[in-house]
Amino acid sequence: MKIKDLTIADLKAAYDFVLMDLRDLKEKADREKISVENIGAYPEVLKMEDDLYHELLNRVRMLEN
Repeated sequence: MKIKDLTIADLKAAYDFVLMDLRDLKEKADREKISVENIGAYPEVLKMEDDLYHELLNRVRMLEN
């Protein structure tokens, strides 16, 4: 499934999930006393967060009264 195929509600839910995943990765890095960049999934999850955020932002900006 592509980001552009998601509804606004689906985008928000996916964005919230990715934020939780980023938080968990940061907590893992803190526990293991390593840099978060040393966790293999981190760059991919960070990119997904950015993509979801911008798609959600663009859609919300296009809403009309």
